[in-house]
Amino acid sequence: MPSPCPMPIAALVAALLAIGACSAPAPATPDDRGSLPADDGPRLRIEAAADALHQTLRRRGLLLRDPAVNAEVGSVVSRLTAAASADNPPIRPYVLKNPMVNAMALPNGNIYLNSGLIATLENEAQLAAIIAHEINHVWSEDALQEHARAKDTITAANIADILLLGLANVGALATLAGYSREQEEAADQAGLRLFAAAGYEVSEFANAYALMAELPEYAMDKGSIFSSHPEQWRRVAYLRAAVDRDYAGAVGQGTVNSSAYAPLRSQLLELSIQLRLQARLPAMALDTVERGEPLLSNPALGAYYRGEASRAMADHPREAARERSLIAHGRVSDRYEAALSAQVPAHYDEAIASYRQALALDPDLLVAHRGLGLALHARGRDDEARPHLSRYLDQPAPPDDARYIQRLLNNLSGTTP
Repeated sequence: MPSPCPMPIAALVAALLAIGACSAPAPATPDDRGSLPADDGPRLRIEAAADALHQTLRRRGLLLRDPAVNAEVGSVVSRLTAAASADNPPIRPYVLKNPMVNAMALPNGNIYLNSGLIATLENEAQLAAIIAHEINHVWSEDALQEHARAKDTITAANIADILLLGLANVGALATLAGYSREQEEAADQAGLRLFAAAGYEVSEFANAYALMAELPEYAMDKGSIFSSHPEQWRRVAYLRAAVDRDYAGAVGQGTVNSSAYAPLRSQLLELSIQLRLQARLPAMALDTVERGEPLLSNPALGAYYRGEASRAMADHPREAARERSLIAHGRVSDRYEAALSAQVPAHYDEAIASYRQALALDPDLLVAHRGLGLALHARGRDDEARPHLSRYLDQPAPPDDARYIQRLLNNLSGTTP
């Protein structure tokens, strides 16, 4: 897991008080928004903080660079902004490598969508619904108003949590400066108008939020627009009422685009599973597998990832115990550590069974050979482990961990390099 961000985060703290965990508005000029507030200092500070945060995300490698994913997201943004009735500041979308379900926009016009959010949504129309909401925060003055009213205090750790994956990000991220209910409803209503004008299926706007309301709380960043289930269902109700009132004749007429969205969703679902495993959150990874397994590109991958999750619980029982506490009680503690430590052998055996299932479905899934070899080695079954580790190394291009696996094989064989 990355180390805490070394940049001077303190400079971001005051300015980011105005940036909601959901979204924030873009800068205005006299030409595009009328007269500016008398004191433009807050706007400039917020813009500078937003630019600095973006550069940090870029340097830390948290921006997804996949051309196909970025092209799909960019096309949705272009379709929505082209449907606007007036000129507005430009919107620049980015996908964050983060398995949590969240989205946010910064006052410089940057919109960030977590890979976990995109993997959860079912079609292009639902993605457009979330983006339309964000765009209308960007084109509002909400952040400056919240900056004037903000009373919350943000620590540098809160800002660092945005940049990290792990238990801190999952359980401790505070709301930076949430918008009022009135502001959120205004963004929803304006977003729905923009969404309908762009020709998307109007019923999918509320469906996107209904989907979020059914997720477990730990799947979402605390303070995100998706993290309050009672509020989510209230939002779904008033959005469906708005569709019935204002767009009844358009229901069933707009773009949904599920089939073209499916490969994007599959790709980012797998990324979300991998990110949770890297962050040593195996139970959350398992939940992601269970909810999305039919979408995986290879039927063997579900069994493989179950093996990876079980092996992670066995390799790191303390982290698994802390994750279990977070899921069960909403806070991290060590109350389950003894129980998880006692289950280490059973978890290795579960991993071995899952890897074997994956290889029965796809004998050429080389990463499953790797996992099976490591799990067998952990159980002291080295004679069984060696052929699987050797098979993993037997590929045209050496894997990234080839030196580590080769050293392990040498040790198992009692040889030196």
